Amino acid sequence: MPFKIMCCTFYVIGKMKIYSKKRQTIRTEYIIIFSVLLIKTILHLIADSNAGLDGDEIYHVDTGRHLAWGYMEFPPLIGFLAWIQNLFHSDSLYIHHLFVHLAAGLIIVLCGLTVVRLGGKWKAVLLCLVCILTGSCFGLTQNAFQPVIFDQLFWVLSFYLLISFIKTTENLYLILLGVSIGLGFMTKYSILFFGAGLILSTIIFQRELFRTNACWVGLLILILIISPNLYWQWDNSFPVLSHFSRLYEVQLDDMRLSDNIKSLVLSPNPLTIFVWLAGVFVIPFIAIYKKLRLGLFVVLFSFIMMFLAKGKFYYFYPIILMSFITGSVLLEHLFIRKRWLLYGYIFMLILMTPLTTTNALPVLPLANYIKFYKIQKNEAGVTPVMDAYSFGLLWGSLNEAVKRVYLSLPENEKKGCLIWGDTYSWASAINFYAAKYQIPNAISFHGTHYLWLPDFSKGITVIAICNSNSKENIEERLNYYKQYFHEVVLKEQLFNQYSEDKTDYYLNIFLCSDMKYDAETMKGKMKYRIFE
Repeated sequence: MPFKIMCCTFYVIGKMKIYSKKRQTIRTEYIIIFSVLLIKTILHLIADSNAGLDGDEIYHVDTGRHLAWGYMEFPPLIGFLAWIQNLFHSDSLYIHHLFVHLAAGLIIVLCGLTVVRLGGKWKAVLLCLVCILTGSCFGLTQNAFQPVIFDQLFWVLSFYLLISFIKTTENLYLILLGVSIGLGFMTKYSILFFGAGLILSTIIFQRELFRTNACWVGLLILILIISPNLYWQWDNSFPVLSHFSRLYEVQLDDMRLSDNIKSLVLSPNPLTIFVWLAGVFVIPFIAIYKKLRLGLFVVLFSFIMMFLAKGKFYYFYPIILMSFITGSVLLEHLFIRKRWLLYGYIFMLILMTPLTTTNALPVLPLANYIKFYKIQKNEAGVTPVMDAYSFGLLWGSLNEAVKRVYLSLPENEKKGCLIWGDTYSWASAINFYAAKYQIPNAISFHGTHYLWLPDFSKGITVIAICNSNSKENIEERLNYYKQYFHEVVLKEQLFNQYSEDKTDYYLNIFLCSDMKYDAETMKGKMKYRIFE
């Protein structure tokens, strides 16, 4: 269906060029933007009907119950958006993807409008937006309630405002650029690479901007926007530094450069490499785009600095989006006399839509997805599918099992009973459905949950949730909980038959009696686990 829609859109766009400009009441470029926006929105809504919140999403939803100017691993904007969604008191995926779909649509619109700002015509707009639509990584990241999609939005918005300033020299765009970068910082700290690229590009190509009032007004507004989070970081001993240190220790330093580059090429759809490579490394040095080099070199410098910082491949996605914009404009210009080559290239990208879409988005019902990709059960009896499918099926079973254990407790133990999720995902999944299943909210010593711990005394009963890769491999987990309780018994064990990660094949629910320590002592003992 998506393929047919794309083909029809492409055909209609071609036919429209037959008519004279006088008869066109709406520019073709805007019709393309609207058409791709509509297609993308429909695909994401279909995906929502087949899936559920994954482990990271449900954690970010939980932050909305604890509004603050910062969290252990990320800035505060995601918590504010979650708080708004939580006002609906709904567990509907459509509600909790409300801002996700809005951001995904704005990315399409902003990318298309930036192409037009750069002088691109309908072919460049179509090429750019098809690259986004057929990029598996953008289907995946733009359908999850995580800071990633909002990070992409503010990178693209900042680039649009920068290009608009270059084209019009209107100071308002420069001031709004400060607002956009500030909000981007409050979303994800990686936008600092955009800011650093902008500073470097300005120093090299347009130093006189530093002498304008608009530049300093924009900078002042940026500082005012980010100052609450900076104060929060200072007041909490800069947990972001500990998070990044741990991230480099367990992920980035162990990452092979060749694997990172391979993923960077394959994840956005390998056929798009010609567009984004041209947008990053070629167009900044083309003479006819000399007047735009302040903006074009921001893309190049951001990419280089991200690479030198050993950024993981998915950190580059906002830069790839910007390079789709610039690369599409360049390719349209280069193939102005050989348009059939550009048409053929766009058509090949469109042909990949069914594969790239179903690979990234749960647009197919689970049974059809398994059949389409011919997924077989592995030796553990598990059918590995994407997280959106597996977690959507898991949360209900988890909460029902925890409720059974909770209801089995004597009344005197229920009163002070806590539910302990070994990771933030398990704890947040309990909290998300706690009212529905009438069970206590959960705690965790993992991630920002560490800051939300309630006060409790020694001797309480705790229902603990953890994962394991086999039914029998629980001795290590038993011994782990015995450090903190006088008695530990395995009460329930759930088989996760659709898990993509082997560590989540089984969920174990332990009844832990007579806790040895109070809250303050436990916080001291578990401090090392925050960023595991």
